[in-house]
Amino acid sequence: MVLVGPTLYGTAEFGDIFKVNTDGTGYSVLHTFTGGSDGSDAKRISHAVGSTLYGTTSSFGTGGGGTIYEINLDGSGYNVLHSFNGADGSGPTNAALAVSGSTLYGMTNFGGSHNLGTVFEINTDGSGFQKPALIRRRDQRRLDAGKECDYRWFHAVWREPITAALPTRASSFR
Repeated sequence: MVLVGPTLYGTAEFGDIFKVNTDGTGYSVLHTFTGGSDGSDAKRISHAVGSTLYGTTSSFGTGGGGTIYEINLDGSGYNVLHSFNGADGSGPTNAALAVSGSTLYGMTNFGGSHNLGTVFEINTDGSGFQKPALIRRRDQRRLDAGKECDYRWFHAVWREPITAALPTRASSFR
């Protein structure tokens, strides 16, 4: 089994994505962030879809508000799927992206029309970015269709099953 995770500073001051075997051997850096269009301050990495990992950075990127990226387990194929610009969200949360089929789901801490964050979805090929929910108050999520989604429900359903058993920001893959 292999552990994969981000570092806050790493080789450069903007962080790394690393992998290591569970017995401590095989450590390698998959990507070193530059603080430019690739983002900075990587957050949790989501479960792999095949050999591809998905994750977010909380800052930088071409829009300045962080990125959604993909990278292969062997370190090849780093690609920014979306760069947040504030209007569509900013500062993705520290939670792993939820993956369902070929769609990724997540949240930002800031941005959106009330600067309280957004709930977003994007296809794993980078197409179809949308915000199905805008955050109007810190204690509730109100869907554009008028339905309410309590933040505690969102946290329990989308965040905890993915990250609760994992140490810090690391994820494991077989």
